[in-house]
This record gives sequence, C-alpha cells and structure tokens, in this order.
Amino acid sequence: MQREKMLIRGIVSLLILDILLDSELYGYAIRKKLLEEIKEPIPNGYIYVILKHLERKNCVRSRLKKINKRIVRVYTITEDGKRLLFEHKNSLEKMIIISRKILNNIEKHR
Repeated sequence: MQREKMLIRGIVSLLILDILLDSELYGYAIRKKLLEEIKEPIPNGYIYVILKHLERKNCVRSRLKKINKRIVRVYTITEDGKRLLFEHKNSLEKMIIISRKILNNIEKHR
C-alpha cells in the first residue's frame, strides 16, 4: 500500500508540474485541473502537501498575489521543475506501453 501511495504521489506531482507549464495557478485552480484530468476525488489538503514538497525540492515557487480582492498563493514551475518533468518523459512513455500491454492481456482473458 505504501508503494502505491508513493507512485500516486509521484504521478500527481508530475501532473501538477505539467499543469504549471502553461501558467501560474493558485492551489484551488490546480486541484480543479487535476480533478478534470484524473476524474477521481482528491482530498483538499493533499494538493498542498504535494505543492509544499515540490517547493522544498525547488520544483515550484510560490508567491502571494491579489486575485478578485483576495490574497492567494500562486505557484509557478521552476527550471528545476521543468527539468524533473522532462527527465521523466521516457519513463512515462514506457509506462504507457507497459500499461497498454497489461490492459490488452486483461481484456483477452476476461
């Protein structure tokens, strides 16, 4: 179970970095985009735990910004974050190939 949690956290981390490639966003907007992508419920605090982790690793940077008369923390991907995301490209492509193979085999044996 611990390994599965680490895998999911890693995938969500990469997805957050991917989302931030397009623009800086605040936590709620990141969560909303994640929900659109994975179509699974995500605990509210979970995103912020991952964002803090990414910030400690210098993969994202945050700053306070006024949006609609409210002060919110917005997140931006850093060069280290881009590098980390791009370094995972080959692994992600391999994972897609392996996943397809497994899914095809499951369908074959149903």
